Amino acid sequence: MLLHLSESPKFRTPLILYVTALSCAEARPKEAVEILMQAAKIQKGEKSERLGLEAEKIAEQAAKLACNAYAAGHFDEHTALAVFETCRQSTDGWTDEELEYCYAATLMATGQKEKAAQLLGKIAETPNARRRCRAKLDLITSRITRDHYSDAAKRADVSKDLLDLLRTCSEPNDPENVRPEAMLLYCRLMLESPESSEAQKVVDILTDAELRKAPELRFFKSKALRYLGRLEESAECLVEICRADNHEHAIEAEKVLTGIIERFEQLQSGSADAAKLQENSLALAQYCERTSRTSCGLIPAGQAQLYVAEMSLPAAAKDPQKLLKIEAMLDALPDEYKKGSVDFLRCRARLLAEQGKFAEAGGLWAKVAGIEKKRPAPPNQRNAQWWRAKYYELYCFSKMPQTKAEDVVHGIEILQNGFGDIPPLWAEKLKLLKQ
Repeated sequence: MLLHLSESPKFRTPLILYVTALSCAEARPKEAVEILMQAAKIQKGEKSERLGLEAEKIAEQAAKLACNAYAAGHFDEHTALAVFETCRQSTDGWTDEELEYCYAATLMATGQKEKAAQLLGKIAETPNARRRCRAKLDLITSRITRDHYSDAAKRADVSKDLLDLLRTCSEPNDPENVRPEAMLLYCRLMLESPESSEAQKVVDILTDAELRKAPELRFFKSKALRYLGRLEESAECLVEICRADNHEHAIEAEKVLTGIIERFEQLQSGSADAAKLQENSLALAQYCERTSRTSCGLIPAGQAQLYVAEMSLPAAAKDPQKLLKIEAMLDALPDEYKKGSVDFLRCRARLLAEQGKFAEAGGLWAKVAGIEKKRPAPPNQRNAQWWRAKYYELYCFSKMPQTKAEDVVHGIEILQNGFGDIPPLWAEKLKLLKQ
């Protein structure tokens, strides 16, 4: 009714236009903004005493409505900017910080970065401004390009600005909760390259207090710990956000898990809680297996089942029923995961040893050693995975009824005399096996 009334020249007064705009603001924001701007124009030319508002205030309300409509997705940036530009012509400048910020945001979105940066800088330098932290973050993100992720010097420059922001952007100075976004951006920049110094910065800044406020940051702390080789802590951190059936952390979970499998004995040996390490590793394996059942295709199903089987073995030791279940899991794998797969051979060898089938287990460990031998290594040296395979091959040999003790000793001495720099863990284990 009011919309039709306001279309008549006779009733196009500031008061009727203003009331009409307010009545349709929620349902038809675009029309409401246009009507408010008409009301402001008429009020400025022929002020109506019946409407106790100055033209500037009406224009400011039009801008606020446009700001809300832009934030809600009802206006695109070009429409919103056109409204702001028209409304600003009716005033000597806004005192409303929210309008200034929204105006800057539309300028940035339409490519007018210099003008936007001036406005954002003004807000960022205003001590009590509600949008102060947000404006600072927007200024930083507007400068970031692909080069900042690949160029260490540029990355350091931006990370310094982010750290400065993080020092001031905390409660109660962060009413808009900008800190988690700034922290996420900082961590993403730092972890673009697996440099230990930058990874350590992420570990240092992501305190337990930060993680309680923003659990999603656990992903970045886990990744930083992995870069530093602290796999047990990495798993402990990541497993907390891999309990649910999400898939976003699958690739990182697999990287942590494969690192643990590569060094499982070393990690167990140095762990203050080996049972917890095994529990977290199994949880990550099960998470990978759940992810593999979806259509994402991030992790092949057979590979994920191998992870679960291998990480289930420590807890299944000497339990025939659990071992049979793992055996059935391995038997059910497609042939592509059985032929020549070092992961399958290693897992099957572990299982056979737990079942007391040492001759078969030793044969598989010999095959694993043959595959690991092909990995690059310095002259007269072998990698840790080869030493693991050779140790277990000899261990299984020592458990066979027909084996003589002197034959085991001879085999160990050949290894000790033939290679330099035996990894400490395997050197110690061979020494004990020799005895």
